[in-house]
Amino acid sequence: MSKGNRSAAGEVAHEQLECAVFRVERREGAYLYVLVENEAVSESEVASESESEAVSES
Repeated sequence: MSKGNRSAAGEVAHEQLECAVFRVERREGAYLYVLVENEAVSESEVASESESEAVSES
């Protein structure tokens, strides 16, 4: 198995939770690892949150 671009923390989380899917959110300078049920949910949530963040940041 290739471990090319995974971080150590991501690797540990992956090993512990096996098939769990995470997304990383950056909130006020902190990185949050959010557990999501599947990639489709993750993609839709990231899209809506990115739009709201773009408005609040500008």
